[in-house]
Amino acid sequence: MIEKRYKVPNGKLVVVKKVGDHIKIGGDFFLHPEESLEDIENVINTSAPTDLKEKLDRLIEEKKITLVGFTAEVLCNLVKEVRK
Repeated sequence: MIEKRYKVPNGKLVVVKKVGDHIKIGGDFFLHPEESLEDIENVINTSAPTDLKEKLDRLIEEKKITLVGFTAEVLCNLVKEVRK
């Protein structure tokens, strides 16, 4: 298992774990709707590193997901770190 943590300045803690080939997201952040975490993890686990930010942005826009205390960019950077 590989785990990376990032505390967003004036924001929340975001944790990205890689277990085998699967990436999971955790931390003390909020997102609405809450069930969209599964959609975000699905995009992360099925996207090439070069397409990840674009696909996450598209998902967030299409599903009207609100990220509270972190950004898609923070998430992408952590995913890149655990995939190394």
